[in-house]
Amino acid sequence: MRDIKFRGKIKNSKVNKWVYGYLVDECHINEKNQLGYTPIRKETIGQYAGLKDKNGKEIYEEDIIKIKHKFDNTEYICEIIYIDGAFRTKKFIFGSYYDCLYYWYANDCEIEVIGNIYDNPELLEEGE
Repeated sequence: MRDIKFRGKIKNSKVNKWVYGYLVDECHINEKNQLGYTPIRKETIGQYAGLKDKNGKEIYEEDIIKIKHKFDNTEYICEIIYIDGAFRTKKFIFGSYYDCLYYWYANDCEIEVIGNIYDNPELLEEGE
């Protein structure tokens, strides 16, 4: 069974900080081992996909990942999205073509989180 957890950026903070934990409502996260709720920016909420990259880093919705096919070393830069009940990769090389994130794992690809759409939007431009 996978962990159901979320992340979001702290609201009204001068510090650009992510918090991780359980979603209380659309504006608050309860951080693990913390009393009370942390107010977050609604637009930054992302759910944990239940998978980790090659370095053991958790993969969240709206992360930017690099996928490398072990077969031919082809690389893709993709955004993780949640659509139609599944975590999917939005491959900008092919426009709006979506594959299930689990597809890449099943096909023995190397996956690495290289950023997210809020802190590193320029990575998506490089992948186009």
